Amino acid sequence: KAADLMQFFSEGQTPSLDGFLLKQDIAVGEQINGDMLISPNDEQFFIESVDKNEVAFRVYVKVENQFLLDTLKAGDIVSLYAQQPDYQASRENREGLRFDELLKNLMILKVERFIQNDETPQDSIYKNYVGYISLKMPAEQLLSIFKLPQKRDLLVLPKEDKPIKDINSRGLSIRALRG
Repeated sequence: KAADLMQFFSEGQTPSLDGFLLKQDIAVGEQINGDMLISPNDEQFFIESVDKNEVAFRVYVKVENQFLLDTLKAGDIVSLYAQQPDYQASRENREGLRFDELLKNLMILKVERFIQNDETPQDSIYKNYVGYISLKMPAEQLLSIFKLPQKRDLLVLPKEDKPIKDINSRGLSIRALRG
């Protein structure tokens, strides 16, 4: 049966089982064959991976963030961020965007890149976005996303183990002025 799995890898163009689901429980030491696996590209994948009180939420990826489609894969644990206007900064006559972490520890179900060809519909979704990332999240967490203002962008980033250090942009500006 191990030969069946090697054939599965060569046909499926996948180097590992990361992100795959098993159709049934297996015992320790039991061999896995291709018939036992559900690929992240399979339609059955979403049905089997989302529990009763969970949803698969799509985050559309803009062209400037297409690196996410190259970097992330099904099974990765990520955080969801919202980039939105900073109204406090606008009151102080300076431009600015807030970058807020909305949700943590979300699992990626699927990473899909849109393929552009002559048969691609000319919808705005294909003009403005290069793909999407489907995230598995509890249904009650959707409310925090829908409470956001319409002028916001959602961004999926890998889970950060250590706190992000802020850049001292004031110091950079002073150095730039000094030459």
